[in-house]
Amino acid sequence: MRSETPVAWLNAIAESDPDRTCIVTVDAEYSYGEMARMVARRASMVPSDHGPGRLVPIPVAIDMASVVELLAVATASRVPMPYAGERPVATGEIGGDDAIIVPTSGSGGRQRFVRLTEGNIASAVDASNARLGNDASDRWLLCLPLHHVGGLSVLWRSLKVGGSVALGPFDAGLERLIARARPTIASLVPTMLSRVLDRDPSLISDMRFVLVGGGALPEALVSRAGRRSVAVLSTYGMTEATSQIATSLPDDRTRLFPLDGVVVGTVADDGTAALVGERGRITIDGPTVTPGFIGEPPRQGPYITNDVGIIDADGSLTVVGRMDDIVISGGENISLGAIAGAVSSFEGVSVAVAVGVPDHEWGTAVVGVVATDLDGESLDTLARSVLAPHERPRRWVIVDHIPLLANGKPDMAAVRKLAVPVS
Repeated sequence: MRSETPVAWLNAIAESDPDRTCIVTVDAEYSYGEMARMVARRASMVPSDHGPGRLVPIPVAIDMASVVELLAVATASRVPMPYAGERPVATGEIGGDDAIIVPTSGSGGRQRFVRLTEGNIASAVDASNARLGNDASDRWLLCLPLHHVGGLSVLWRSLKVGGSVALGPFDAGLERLIARARPTIASLVPTMLSRVLDRDPSLISDMRFVLVGGGALPEALVSRAGRRSVAVLSTYGMTEATSQIATSLPDDRTRLFPLDGVVVGTVADDGTAALVGERGRITIDGPTVTPGFIGEPPRQGPYITNDVGIIDADGSLTVVGRMDDIVISGGENISLGAIAGAVSSFEGVSVAVAVGVPDHEWGTAVVGVVATDLDGESLDTLARSVLAPHERPRRWVIVDHIPLLANGKPDMAAVRKLAVPVS
């Protein structure tokens, strides 16, 4: 086993300090020594008819069995592909250095299979740990899905420094898990942060910081967290970069700065480099970035994302939104993410999503789908104070809750159905 892999990190601590706590669940605690033995035992049962390097799909949940299975498959020199729901089918060759395959869906809904190598993982973990300063004394709350890189990276970062993980889903048992494990760091998406603040801010107010990514983070939500003594660090990342790309600094939480070794750029519509301070499509390069996708040609040059951003003179990155998040309504370019962020900041709004729907007058009309006790007229009044006339939703859909995916992000397909009027 190579020295710079999650399994090697696990085994190194298991050998030097076997009694050190590795994972805490709501009803049990596992040491590094116990974890290493469970992983080795399960690895010995991986079917021998799969040759080394073969892809092994693994259905996962946020639980111990899934963690053990992922590490065991890697121990057996196979390449795990975690998933939830329907089993994905990947066709094509994997590389000899591929450590894990993470299925993901692009803006068009076509499933792609991101290849992440041992080098990608080791580089991403080192860059993240250098920025965040987490170490063996930290216990990281892991309530993000293990079939997404956000959840996987929490496990990898903790194993590298010999820290521990508080493992469990973001559900009714979260309070019990936090009370038992007392994590010092958490990774959440904005919707999760908002819900914790609604439920009980004290659950996370004693943590060193809460890393929040996976979607636009409204300034009002950061301010709300700050008023409850919750230290939020905003982060921007994606599967293709093995999670983190740019993260705010502990002493400057207002701006995103690329992690060391991650080269971030922007390109204009004509493919040339965008000017400082101007919008462009975000590009990423460096040792954390995937070599490509299964069944597709290897990546050549920087990876061009579907996100739009601005790089300022100080090197900070502002993420404006996704390419498919920008709609044209009445001849104006409108960022749906910016609208959702603004509406989410209103007092009395739990979660808000903005979508564009076909409209005979405007071409595309913006509809706000909002979980709130407010009515449409009240939302209109609040929107006038923060949004330009062309940005304000033409219609509001009030719901009890926003449909969410397993990773805590809004289920946009379900939200769009809510936004389209029944004919």
